[in-house]
Amino acid sequence: MTARAYVGGRVLIDRELRNATVVVDGSLIRDVLTDDRHVGNTETIDATGLIIAPGFIDTHVHGALGRNLMEASSDAVDSVGRYLVSQGVTSFVAATASVPLTSIEVSLAGLSSCSKRSGADNTAALLGVHLEGPFISAERRGVHRREYLLEPTDSNLSRVMDAADGALRICTIAPELTRGIPAIERLRADGVVPSIGHTDADYAATSRAIRAGARRATHLWNGMPPVHHRAPGPVAALLADDRVRAEVVADGIHISPEMLAAHFAVEPIAARMMLVSDGSDVTGLADGPQQRWEGTRVTLTNGVARNSAGTIAGSTSSVFDGVRTLAEAGVPLAYALYSASTVPAESLGYTRIGRLKVGAKADLVMLDDALSLRRVVLRGSEVNL
Repeated sequence: MTARAYVGGRVLIDRELRNATVVVDGSLIRDVLTDDRHVGNTETIDATGLIIAPGFIDTHVHGALGRNLMEASSDAVDSVGRYLVSQGVTSFVAATASVPLTSIEVSLAGLSSCSKRSGADNTAALLGVHLEGPFISAERRGVHRREYLLEPTDSNLSRVMDAADGALRICTIAPELTRGIPAIERLRADGVVPSIGHTDADYAATSRAIRAGARRATHLWNGMPPVHHRAPGPVAALLADDRVRAEVVADGIHISPEMLAAHFAVEPIAARMMLVSDGSDVTGLADGPQQRWEGTRVTLTNGVARNSAGTIAGSTSSVFDGVRTLAEAGVPLAYALYSASTVPAESLGYTRIGRLKVGAKADLVMLDDALSLRRVVLRGSEVNL
């Protein structure tokens, strides 16, 4: 395959959009040129008027188009993966739900197998699994079913980690659980990123969890107590510690656009915010009654899913929707794109995705000024949108 040079675009470099040329050679980025150096023997592709960013990385997605990733089949993973690519997502982490532990083990084993294969063409890469539940607070469980919640005992942790066989990337945990802190310490030691979420912990307990090794927040604000100036709770502790990367569902519903803009207006915090979709199996389906994979009945109204109690039942948006929401709220576009690509990669220790640099994987998205998706380059190959 002849190397290709995308010229004339504005390229996301760190948290700036700069005039540059991106050279793709095979499945890798060969060069990113911000000067007039000759690019050598390449096919030149005019990207004038386009914004070029790393492919988006969704580290918290449950499914789409009626398929749930806990089905853990190649067909389900590829179906969701194709949908994600159409939304500019080139890599993702499959999120689970609180169901019987034996069912979680089956799903983890299947997803582990899927993550170790090359995957079908035009599908986003499955990086591994985000275990969201069962180690969460009953008081802040959201749509997770109470009867399936568990303590993160050594035995339960061993079962999920054995089933995942090295594919467990993130584990959401409520640190106030009896075995919460020891579980965080064990997860961290075993290379899994503990993420604080669905928690009723106070500021002190959250701070202890961060000291024990928690490095992420699962959908910040959602599934957590509100902030009070005399009882700041987990949100304040998570925002105050620069070791933590925080998920936000920026669909304008889970968190108000004004609150999102406030986060990104504070420079040290802005660099740690991370867009996720929390997209569910009903993402992309028509309005009306729908049934989730685990049996929960929801109603979609204007694309918002709620259960019978009126509680938001996951998201139906995409990371790309989050980029648009942030931009509409006045967040600099470069910051929004950075939070959709670089921060998620950093949160999991990946260095060859999430940035446009020499030697990185050639996963690129190209947007116009109206924030419409114009081109996707996936593992070095152009995708037909």
